[in-house]
Amino acid sequence: MLQLAERYFSYLVVDIAFVHVQEETEVYFLGIFCIEALFKVVALGFVLHKGSYLRNIWNIMDFVVVVTGSAEIQLLVLRKMFSTYNRICS
Repeated sequence: MLQLAERYFSYLVVDIAFVHVQEETEVYFLGIFCIEALFKVVALGFVLHKGSYLRNIWNIMDFVVVVTGSAEIQLLVLRKMFSTYNRICS
């Protein structure tokens, strides 16, 4: 039983390290997606004419990824700001 628990917890340690690496690289990938979306919007237009950026299903998916990724980063920043504020005021 102890060996089974040790194996399980060793996988958790590896998974936590992997999650940390993912969180560190997420900002860079989001930046690449944002630049790609910006270039496409400038080249194709945003939504008003045929062939524009949001008239293609793949570009819609890319736009959703950029918007949700940006929202997640903003929420993380707000959480860090409030935790710092709470530590200062306490």
